[in-house]
Amino acid sequence: MRGLVCRTCFDGADFSACAICQRRIDADDPFLTASRPRPPRGATAAFAWPLLVQAGGLAEITGGKLQLTTKGRAALGKPAAGVLQALWRSLLAKGLIDEFSRVENIKGQRAANVLTAPKARRQTVAEALAGQPVGEWVEIADLFGQMKLTTWSPRVERSERALWKLYVGCCSSTRRLSV
Repeated sequence: MRGLVCRTCFDGADFSACAICQRRIDADDPFLTASRPRPPRGATAAFAWPLLVQAGGLAEITGGKLQLTTKGRAALGKPAAGVLQALWRSLLAKGLIDEFSRVENIKGQRAANVLTAPKARRQTVAEALAGQPVGEWVEIADLFGQMKLTTWSPRVERSERALWKLYVGCCSSTRRLSV
């Protein structure tokens, strides 16, 4: 056997080729049926908005609920482009979480002295985005390619030794692979 892919890491409903060898798969193959309902596409984006508005001082948690601040209410009457620009700057300066930590399948990132500071990584990504043409769409693969070839590629690990502590985990620790 060349390899095994679990349904947690690979949902056949999204692909038309084998995850290992990249050969085309018959469209009638039962593996191409989703094993569980997929979350809505906006689920991850919805997680980021509350963090953005809090980092920008537009909202705060009061009594367990996210409430607009005076600054947030004032922002409702301002042009959206200026408000978004201010939010972006706030995120760069004082993001509330390390965005890399949202990638749960990368294990070892909570160990001491493994990851670089999120602020430095955000600044590198901001430079890469600022280097893109204004008013044009940029394919994400092209952006990532540029970042790899330039100084815009954010360094995630603090050292070569720290790199050895990071690894890709297949499934959550509570779930086992069955063959």
